[in-house]
Amino acid sequence: MKSFRLPHAMAAAALCAASTSALAQGSDLTLYGYLNTAVESYHKGAAASSSAVGLPSATTSRLTNYGSFFGTRGSEDLGGGMKALFQVESYVFLDGVTPPGFNAFASRNTRVGLETPYGTVFGGVWDTPVRMLLARDLFPGSTPDGGQILGNGVANTVSNVQAPGSFARRQVNTLAYWSPSMNGLRLMAHYSFGEDATPTARPRLLSTSAVYDGGPLSLGAAFETHGRYGGAGTQDRAWVLYGAYTFGDLKLGAYVVDMHYERLIGSDTLDLDVRNWQLQATYRLGKGLLKAAYTRADNGSGSLSALGTDTNGQVTVDASRMAGQATAGPDTGASQIALGYEYGLSKRTAWHTNLLFHRNERNGAYTPFAGVPSPTGALGVRTRLLSVGLRHVF
Repeated sequence: MKSFRLPHAMAAAALCAASTSALAQGSDLTLYGYLNTAVESYHKGAAASSSAVGLPSATTSRLTNYGSFFGTRGSEDLGGGMKALFQVESYVFLDGVTPPGFNAFASRNTRVGLETPYGTVFGGVWDTPVRMLLARDLFPGSTPDGGQILGNGVANTVSNVQAPGSFARRQVNTLAYWSPSMNGLRLMAHYSFGEDATPTARPRLLSTSAVYDGGPLSLGAAFETHGRYGGAGTQDRAWVLYGAYTFGDLKLGAYVVDMHYERLIGSDTLDLDVRNWQLQATYRLGKGLLKAAYTRADNGSGSLSALGTDTNGQVTVDASRMAGQATAGPDTGASQIALGYEYGLSKRTAWHTNLLFHRNERNGAYTPFAGVPSPTGALGVRTRLLSVGLRHVF
């Protein structure tokens, strides 16, 4: 069988003709993107002297990527108030650093579904309702993103057997329902099928939310449960509450997140409870925007503790007894202050600068950096960061 390729001009003309024909039949197609990069300089202080997992002090500069992506979405009018929807969204790594083995294409929010007067149903890869609510952080997708603490790690494009400690998840194998907006109130429910099995369990996820946006007031509540993430018979769960109010140029907001974990260790089921919270504020100055957020992880409590002591009196860490970055015990919390300013150069382009002060307590293992960190990281690390960057939306 012979194969052939159309010349580029003919292929482009054919594509345009097909697109024009589709649009004429009640369809639409949109290309969109978000490009954000920054130069960062950060200093990581040495781990606490009690930590058995040492970390030397280091000062580093780098060009980094702040959640950039490119996508296409569209719909087709099916009549009777019904539409077919699709979206294909891919990662863009502006710094050229792609995680090993990671497939960037169609790995962000990607779906096909139906929109009706009674709501929208779709299947694909998508942020959970809990993550979507946490994305109202003032620095989403960047190094100072408070979701790294609030959600116990940011997990990008994961299954039910990956990043089991995180509640800020972009989940594969998702079936979702979104209600229509009811005077500013929208309900969401996502279910991730247990297609990935461990030797002892078949984990699954259910995430729900109710969010109200009306005038100056925004309120949100979300609940997520992870079945069998910690072994057979275990159940992790999280509640997220959010509220914000705008007073002219000033906007104030707050989060409270309660997380409960269960881990099967041998024949025992150990538990961990963690409460994290955030206060945030923005102030509009013409084309500029001032931003400030204080995020706090309280000490973990319960029987799931990774901390021990060796014969020399040094603190040891058992990674199997951590849930993401969290564990039970004294001085296992962390806090961070993020300050930022952005200035709009146009409706679609802005430059921005951020300051971050991240401090673990003596036995804390939290990190401000994107992605879910290894729980074997050094304890008590403190980080300072300055960034300057540019963002463009199309």
